[in-house]
Amino acid sequence: MSEEHPLVSVVIATYNRPAYLRSAIASVSRGSYQNFEIVVTDDAGPKENREVAESFQDPRVRYRRNKMRLGGTGNHREAIKVVAGEYVGLLNDDDEWEPRCLELLVPVLRNHPEVVIAFGDHHVIHANGVIDAAATEESTMRWKRDRLSAGSHQPFYEIALLDQSIPMVAALVRKNAIDWDDSPLEVGSLYDFWVTYLACRNGGAAWYCPERIARYRVHSMNDSVVGGQRTTKSSIYVYSRMVRDPQLAELRPKLQQRLARAQLSYGIILLEHGRAKEARKYLAPALLRGQRARAAIALGVSYLPKLFAPAVIGRLRGARHLR
Repeated sequence: MSEEHPLVSVVIATYNRPAYLRSAIASVSRGSYQNFEIVVTDDAGPKENREVAESFQDPRVRYRRNKMRLGGTGNHREAIKVVAGEYVGLLNDDDEWEPRCLELLVPVLRNHPEVVIAFGDHHVIHANGVIDAAATEESTMRWKRDRLSAGSHQPFYEIALLDQSIPMVAALVRKNAIDWDDSPLEVGSLYDFWVTYLACRNGGAAWYCPERIARYRVHSMNDSVVGGQRTTKSSIYVYSRMVRDPQLAELRPKLQQRLARAQLSYGIILLEHGRAKEARKYLAPALLRGQRARAAIALGVSYLPKLFAPAVIGRLRGARHLR
């Protein structure tokens, strides 16, 4: 395909990290595969975002801006409407691709029409871009990519939703294989995980390339660092949807456990903020779904006078052994 009709669309969602954004765009531009477009989708951030995108003076780098903040899911949803490529990559503005990322993933999708998503592993880097070797190995093992065989996996419900082995920072998706419009705002910061859910529901295959083809940056402004409360509430929505999905019937008991843990965590967060009545709406379902000891204690705490509750909540947070 010509540059006017790129095969790959790389969506880079951004808000207020122009320095990192520059590195993200550059990492795609210097790659060994060149038939792409980059759509920088700005969630009503500062003017520097446009300046960074335009500084590349590359017609393949397109800039769009939301009139108001939509959040991560809304920002991506709007960007997907304007992409031109057959394959879509989602690269956060604070992450980077290795030069051979697209070179390795594009042929998989071209040669295997049953493959919905092709993905690899990634490095973990510090804020300054230096690779953290220990954290990289820990990440590979935590998400079980060290046990994942190279090549095709079909179906891939378990590796996508339970093991969560598919990192969107190192993945390429067949655009027409999933329903991108099914991206409710309640998904929030879990948009990457949601996309893997939409992909595995297709019934197609996932293809694993066991190389580190991206760099995931850990820093103080990560959603995972600053957005615990929002992420936990998003988890409740996401797992609630999965539990009701008839295609995931075999995984339902384990998904219900994940849902219960999210409900318990959010209930405890609400208790910490003095919102005991609201917390009970989440703690009661967690109790019924198996989080018995901690949920029961938390429910009891919700009826304690506010003077005594904080000390008990602190102990409850540390009591991970209770079930």
